[in-house]
Amino acid sequence: MALFLCLGSSLKFKNCIFDWLQYERCSCLIFVRPFGLWGLFMEFLLVSGELASRAAVIEQACREARRIAPVDGPLNFFQSSGLLVGGAKPLEDNGYCFYWDGHGMDGETVFSSGTCLAPNPLMLSRYHEACMSGGGDSQMRGVFASVSVDKNAANFSVVVDPLSQYSLFTWQSGSSLCVSSSIYFIEAVAKAVGETLSRNPYVGCFETACTVGADTKTGYKDVFVQPFGTGVLGQGANWKISESKFQAFPEGASYEELLDLSAERLTGYAAALDKALPENGIIYDLTGGQDSRICFAAAVGAGVKGLNFFVGGNEGDDDKYVARRLAKTFGAREGNFPENYTETYVSAQEQARRSAFRQQGHSTLHHYALGKGRLENVGRVRGGAGELSRSHMTGPDMGCFLTGKPKAALKVFAQRDAVYTEALASYWGGVFDEKKRYAARWAYKVGNNLRGQKKLYTKTFRRHAVHSLMQEHYDYADTIDSMGMDTYFRDRTRRHFAFLARALNYSSGAFEFLYDPVMIAAAQALSWEDRASGRFVFDLMEKMAGQRILSIPFAAKSMQVKPRRHLAHRLDCSAEAITAVDRSSMPEVDRISIITGCGMNQWADFDGPKSLGIHGKYLWQNRKFMAELATDLPVNHELWTLLNRENFLEAVNGEYFFGGGHKPTHGLRFLHMLVWLSGEESAAGIEEIIS
Repeated sequence: MALFLCLGSSLKFKNCIFDWLQYERCSCLIFVRPFGLWGLFMEFLLVSGELASRAAVIEQACREARRIAPVDGPLNFFQSSGLLVGGAKPLEDNGYCFYWDGHGMDGETVFSSGTCLAPNPLMLSRYHEACMSGGGDSQMRGVFASVSVDKNAANFSVVVDPLSQYSLFTWQSGSSLCVSSSIYFIEAVAKAVGETLSRNPYVGCFETACTVGADTKTGYKDVFVQPFGTGVLGQGANWKISESKFQAFPEGASYEELLDLSAERLTGYAAALDKALPENGIIYDLTGGQDSRICFAAAVGAGVKGLNFFVGGNEGDDDKYVARRLAKTFGAREGNFPENYTETYVSAQEQARRSAFRQQGHSTLHHYALGKGRLENVGRVRGGAGELSRSHMTGPDMGCFLTGKPKAALKVFAQRDAVYTEALASYWGGVFDEKKRYAARWAYKVGNNLRGQKKLYTKTFRRHAVHSLMQEHYDYADTIDSMGMDTYFRDRTRRHFAFLARALNYSSGAFEFLYDPVMIAAAQALSWEDRASGRFVFDLMEKMAGQRILSIPFAAKSMQVKPRRHLAHRLDCSAEAITAVDRSSMPEVDRISIITGCGMNQWADFDGPKSLGIHGKYLWQNRKFMAELATDLPVNHELWTLLNRENFLEAVNGEYFFGGGHKPTHGLRFLHMLVWLSGEESAAGIEEIIS
């Protein structure tokens, strides 16, 4: 193992010192808790092929690119016979160097880019070996990407986490390949060598319509997300896309054994976080839902002392009530994350113009980060973006077609709805292929989002989107690593970490409870009926924190019918009691002020309806800007082959996107897409956004 020393009290990485000493002879890991949490943003770039010979112009372009984060130190580059690798200061060992980004756990310790908590290079080396050859012994897990380079032989490998949750971006130019953890690096390289990347309207429409990522597509037609379960191997100018041989899933274990191991891994992560971060330096997101309660249960099970939590929303919300009931029961304190909006006001239009649409999961930096003020010595633990509970959902049964509600189904069929007819044809076309029928059911369920918005989208787009969903589900249906939730889980999580974790790391250290392959195997060991009832989720909570973690009500919006019935039977109570929230009696909890950073005042000039949520407010302030952008797009623009122009213009000039449900969120995504397609992005650099 390795000796890991991390010392420092400044926000600057140069004051964090890593010494890796005699790790082949040391039998234990010694960790010295850092006084300062901040480290270096770990964005990296690899160019293999003829383009690497233009290293000088590429390096200069990357250093001048305003959205590549230089705030914690200069970029470093290594060049050798057809290979160029660059990024933040790598971990180096015996002629090898490792570039990495993301966060996770490497056995006993946690790591997260944006902090001084780095992975053990020996563990990284073993993980690369396991991905390339299937051999080796690796306990690496999380959401991360890594590049390993042999400086002497120019051999390299690029890998992502075991579940391919990390979004790795690739661009091929001739025989050269560019791979990066940041799409801004790809953009800088293309600009440096005089090539123009074509902007893509499809991704924004697909994500908004279907609520999942557009497979491997991005905001550029020429740039793709690395396909699931693959990596890149090569030497110098020679490269190839290779399937990972990492054996992520345990075989032959019973459900009880897998449940124990799942609980052990989650509580182990909570304990490691507690050791790695300063006292009172960790704050848990907590809501009324299942995902954040799983994370909270892990912290309870790990014996974490002095638990701190943050809950968003308004006073009287179900989330507030449930989070405080949990806190009062288990002795947690409510933190102020954040409450001091004292930073310089930035207009809503400027926020929209700073959008990060290029990649999947687009949004603005300010939308999720905390403005310009960095938060020293505080790590934020998000709960739920890993889809801990929803990834165990079962697929829809055939009743979604003609057998469940025949009259309604025949009516939709008579209307020749593109979503329904495309899925139905595939379903009956797979009469002898269970996988194809299963994929068709999932595609129809996901594609149903399109049916409710069919006036906005063209028939051609709706048919193509459902066909794409079907193909993705068909490719992965019934595999142990998907349980039928492959597209939903993989894309939702990858989108999230392609943007959100990095944005959070700009202002605070971001951590996420790790969706582990063992958890997938545990859920897979259950019957479809048990899985649909949420049994694994409830078993896992109880295993870590005891049954009283289940006895506290859940927010109604977080609990579907089958899990509610199962939990009611388990607790011997009525189904209504499972979500019985008493807003008139808000629990009193201890409070702690641990955040000293400055947030941004987003609503200084808000004059819209008070009933609007955060997305609605943001959109309301940009409603005129959005209408102008949509109107100014040429009539022959490619976007209007995906959207019905007349109906869309009517929607953006009216109240459509301020209605109920997810309409404000859809409007927000369309706004960012229009900014992107119109070339209206702000030139603000990272150093202007983050101080």
